[in-house]
Amino acid sequence: MTSIVRVPYVELVSLIRDELLKRGVPPEIASIEAELAVESDLLGVSSHGVRIVPNLLKRFRESRAKAAPHWRTVLDYAAICVIDGDHGPGRFISFKAMEQAIDRAREFGIGACLATRTSHWGGAHV
Repeated sequence: MTSIVRVPYVELVSLIRDELLKRGVPPEIASIEAELAVESDLLGVSSHGVRIVPNLLKRFRESRAKAAPHWRTVLDYAAICVIDGDHGPGRFISFKAMEQAIDRAREFGIGACLATRTSHWGGAHV
């Protein structure tokens, strides 16, 4: 029988953030990745939450993902844009893409941003 382990939100976010920081992930990226991983579990999407963090750490070790990506906007057409994530952590890159889309929606009434070259996004609920 599988037992359930419950860890308080703040403690779990802190543990994940610390592991990411140890691997060279900048503080802003580590915080966003950790918060969104735990949030996914809290929203009932555990398949895309904390359980995929070890895979991200593995991708860093294998150089298939970058801990400190140099992401950038590569196309900018008023209400739409494209971000090159430079193989960075997917949750963070998706968060940045969503910020871009929201800013454009405020200005143009609609906004969309495509993010390329990222790792797994986890639950897309930012």
